[in-house]
Amino acid sequence: MFGADRKSRFGAVRTVIDRTLALAATWPLCSDAFWDFLQGKGLGIDRASKLTDLEHTVAELEQRLQASLAERDELLQQQAATNEVLQVINASSGDLAPVFDAILERAMRLCEAEFGLLSTYDGGQIRTVAARGVPPAYAAFRKNNPPDYGPGTGPARILAGERVVHIADVKSGDAYRAGDPNRRAVVDLGGARTVLLVPLLKNKSVLGYITIYRKEVRPYSDKQIVLFQNFADQAMIAIENARLFDEVQAKTRELAARNDAFSERIEHQSATIDVLEAMSASPGDAQPVFDLIVQQAQTVCGADAAALFEFDGALLHVRAIRGNDCDAVEAYRRSFPRAPSRETVVGRAMLQAKIVHVHGAVSDSDLGPEARKISGFATLAVPFFRGGVVIGAMGITTANPNGFSEGQVDLLKTFAEQAVIAISSAETFRSLQQRTGNCRSRSTICARPRTAWCRPRNSHRLASSPRASPTRSRIR
Repeated sequence: MFGADRKSRFGAVRTVIDRTLALAATWPLCSDAFWDFLQGKGLGIDRASKLTDLEHTVAELEQRLQASLAERDELLQQQAATNEVLQVINASSGDLAPVFDAILERAMRLCEAEFGLLSTYDGGQIRTVAARGVPPAYAAFRKNNPPDYGPGTGPARILAGERVVHIADVKSGDAYRAGDPNRRAVVDLGGARTVLLVPLLKNKSVLGYITIYRKEVRPYSDKQIVLFQNFADQAMIAIENARLFDEVQAKTRELAARNDAFSERIEHQSATIDVLEAMSASPGDAQPVFDLIVQQAQTVCGADAAALFEFDGALLHVRAIRGNDCDAVEAYRRSFPRAPSRETVVGRAMLQAKIVHVHGAVSDSDLGPEARKISGFATLAVPFFRGGVVIGAMGITTANPNGFSEGQVDLLKTFAEQAVIAISSAETFRSLQQRTGNCRSRSTICARPRTAWCRPRNSHRLASSPRASPTRSRIR
């Protein structure tokens, strides 16, 4: 819109100039009578002077047109560069490196600089995040010598609050004469002479700055300084966009983690409820509960194998086991019963009376061959207690290098507690059944007909009493 309007205006000016030049070219041929007429009327107008004035006017208009065209082209270039940077910002998705590089490249091109740097500042450290055209010798110096900008240098002045630092000749400055190492390096190794710095500002706080260099003493124009400040503003827009993008991403990840945790808790609760229902359905037999616990542990935890063991005080007995590798599972099953030892992760959990989570189990030299074959990459073992005494343990294995999560560890602890409840419930149920059977036996005995040996005491007295024999009373 802006470019089309300016172009139409410049076209109208060009038309006027062309017509004027055409008129001036034909003037001497077609206007003799007109000039004679003016002389006859006593109007002494100098024809030559008027033609000279007209030529000067045409030349001035031509110069103005060329200047306007140059200004138009410059503005169009700036507008195109701004649009290009905005496109890079929109496509960056939080990645600032291509944005900084694009800003620096266009700023150097439009401001006619030989090389440039873009640096960020976190309140304590200056870090260069983009560089273009830096001479190799100066680049090597910067790589081997951390920046230490003394008083009077451009970066120090920017951090002190100056909005524009424009040094016409770095070599004639106080910092160079004082021997500042960075100032010496940029002149002697980088060949810089004229330097321009502008800050990256957010709420009056300096978050960095952009620097461009010329290798000749040629100060930047006011227009170039304003343009350079616009590029700095675009850099701040990119930084703020990246910050907002990172915040959104972080919140999205946090929300996803919460959803995953919530889903995991729901899944874990569902698994424990299924085990409780199995307990209710089989109060006197813990084996169906053990089988379901092992199945749920493998499924919900994504394990390659799962097993539940009971300890009789001397040996560990496999009560339930399942896994993806049937041969490894069967070989592991046949290695029991056995005393707890370090040859199995479950045995270590029994001996230490605590949870054991082994990473790199396949390379654990202390494990027995059967345990290494079934262990995968990581193995988790959780002992379970009754009355402070270890009475069994659970174990699961996985090929996942990260092992098991805290939520999966908590689930296995819950399963271990449920196994204890199942064992105690089955024992209690069997005890109640036995007591009920004893009571029934006693009731059966007491319900039989009484014999002579179980007649009530003093029955003979009752039989000989007067009331006991109405016939004898009547005889009397």
